[in-house]
Amino acid sequence: MSKYKEWANLKEKVWQDLSNGARSPAPLLYLITIIIVAGGVGVWFPITQGSGDIKANLMTYVFALISAILADFLLEEKDKTQSYNMLVISIVVVIIALTVYTITASGTGNLNASISSYIPIGIATILLWTVWWILIPKTKFDLEQETIKSSTIGTPEPASNAKNRSLSALKSARKAEGSNNE
Repeated sequence: MSKYKEWANLKEKVWQDLSNGARSPAPLLYLITIIIVAGGVGVWFPITQGSGDIKANLMTYVFALISAILADFLLEEKDKTQSYNMLVISIVVVIIALTVYTITASGTGNLNASISSYIPIGIATILLWTVWWILIPKTKFDLEQETIKSSTIGTPEPASNAKNRSLSALKSARKAEGSNNE
């Protein structure tokens, strides 16, 4: 079983990240109102007007959102494994490939284009929203309160005597406090 441990860890981490957003209504409301409605105004507004180059608008939306997601991912997440990072990169490559394919294979188009020509960009958009959901910055929606409270050092508030002490000294002091409280 140990040779599949990395697969199991990856599956567990992805599942944990998928369920993180469900801890609060804020991430779902943010996804719907900010990412889809406000961020997608360049896509849905021309549709309501019956004009515009819908595929080009979708491509612009996908690339704008994917760059923001990747920037947040690269700046925020430091504790991801190599497998997790490769999974994210692989999904991003698929999103980009589907987006480019939509434009190059069927050309740009308006609302009268075949619905099947929108399927690749639709899949890319759904994958994009899923990647955003998985990579929600935990600090943005206060999703890690339980982790912070149960960290190896203890509470989120620094100890009053923490100034100019090393991490190992603080850990030792916490252990000593813990054994004194038992």
